[in-house]
Amino acid sequence: MQPGDALAQTQAKPEPARARWYHTVLGLVVILALLGCVCGCGWLVLRHFVDRASSNAARAKTGDCLADSRGGHPLYRRVSCRDRTARYRVFAVADGRHSRPNPCVDVPGASRLYKIDFTIVCIGDKDADPARSANLAAPGDCLRVVRGADPERLTCTDPRANFTVLRRRTDVDISTMPMPGLPSNDPCADQPRTVTEYELNWEYEGPTPATPAPAPGLARHVDLLFCLARVHEPPPAVPDAPANCRFVTADGVLTALNAAQGQHHRSAQQTGVNSDGECQYQLIRDDGGADQVTIELTGDLGWPPPRISSDRQEFTLDGATAAWRAEKLGGGGYFAVQRPAGTFEIDFVFRGSSPSLREAAIQIYRAAAPHLP
Repeated sequence: MQPGDALAQTQAKPEPARARWYHTVLGLVVILALLGCVCGCGWLVLRHFVDRASSNAARAKTGDCLADSRGGHPLYRRVSCRDRTARYRVFAVADGRHSRPNPCVDVPGASRLYKIDFTIVCIGDKDADPARSANLAAPGDCLRVVRGADPERLTCTDPRANFTVLRRRTDVDISTMPMPGLPSNDPCADQPRTVTEYELNWEYEGPTPATPAPAPGLARHVDLLFCLARVHEPPPAVPDAPANCRFVTADGVLTALNAAQGQHHRSAQQTGVNSDGECQYQLIRDDGGADQVTIELTGDLGWPPPRISSDRQEFTLDGATAAWRAEKLGGGGYFAVQRPAGTFEIDFVFRGSSPSLREAAIQIYRAAAPHLP
């Protein structure tokens, strides 16, 4: 055998079976790992789109539950009704090709909506009782309207009810600049028992509705409006008086003013109710002049009131939030107190400066408080 033949035999010597098995298993492991990676990534991508589709509020159906979704559009995401983040329920899905009248107004339980393309989704609190939905109230029904809670419809025998519905109007445009000499377009103008108007509006959380809104400054649109009278009030200070004149007598106003100012007025009388329903009192000064006090309990639950939104002194009065603003030009001032079902307001029109009017307002409020709902 030649040396070269021995070398060839050495190089051609078969590889041991154990080495071939090792390489085969290693190759299979690598292949399986690659397949697992591809499949895993694919599953994650698929799961992302599945989760995204299942939580898409655009696909919400009646009975689905929603949670808040910050920064999204709409500002909700679909979740299980057992999810602790679920806050809202879908009560109806409506055709949104026409923005007015609002289709959610007559949906029990609906208190808000969002719009996507040509679909309007009417939603409300997840645990809301549709039978108590305030938007279904009709004339003769009673409501509980208080600060810090959604209004609800109750039986009129329920002592918690504080208003009865005199009139219900939907899809209303109310002029903010009525023309002199023309009849008032106030929807409650011919309802003498009305003490306040309550408005419900569903804001669109989506594209601007196609139907043009009234021109700014000329009119405002209201989805649903109630003309309301009060029920279950405390005993009035002045029985059978107009609504805002029931809380304090003219003598009570006079006594409060003189206690704060030191006997500057000798008489007072309730002179009537102006066009906005405020009760007016005229006070005769010792020197023969006259001042005026106007009192009203509004149904406004917002705070602060528009007339006192800036430059006000805010403080706590007998457990309630109160505010005072003195008139910078001339005498007088404006006083407001948060009540559960509205805002109690006193407006002073006085001759000359009266630094003690803030204290006088407090005394008038305390005289009226036992008779305020």
